[in-house]
Amino acid sequence: MNRLFPGLFALFIATLPLLRGADLGVEHIGKTNEQYKAVPVTLKGTEKLTTQATFRPPVQITITAKTDSTDLRVGYAADQVIFNWRDVPHQLRVDGGPANGQHKTGKGIIPANKYVIIRWVVTSTSQAIYVNEELRFEHSGDYSAINSPVSVFSDSSKVSVKSILVQEIKEPAK
Repeated sequence: MNRLFPGLFALFIATLPLLRGADLGVEHIGKTNEQYKAVPVTLKGTEKLTTQATFRPPVQITITAKTDSTDLRVGYAADQVIFNWRDVPHQLRVDGGPANGQHKTGKGIIPANKYVIIRWVVTSTSQAIYVNEELRFEHSGDYSAINSPVSVFSDSSKVSVKSILVQEIKEPAK
């Protein structure tokens, strides 16, 4: 029992900010282009869920979503970032924005029918995309002019969205 205590204590300390109500961001799933009555929001075909608000870097966007098969797409610092792209599923596709065309082989696969947490961190000089805390994409460039909404969509499959959290963050020290 004594050997377990240090691990439990460390876990407690690590989660203390959550217990104190740390700022995890503002939920925007109820503040979108469509007023959905239930969460998760289910999108079919080419339906698109887009926040009413626009956001400027530095920002952290956390999306909890799943696809039934292919084409979970998100937009903010790019017109679209595609996971499970129907043409090349293992490729993380980045279309538009400062990182346009900087696709990443082997970084696009997410499990079908299982929620993933996509965390997109965008500063004035970079972006990073994580899936379930695994870094999938990084790019340095000029992101300072972005003032865009966040969107989640598909091209043909069914996508379910549980959450779109947006949090202002501090610009990293240079």
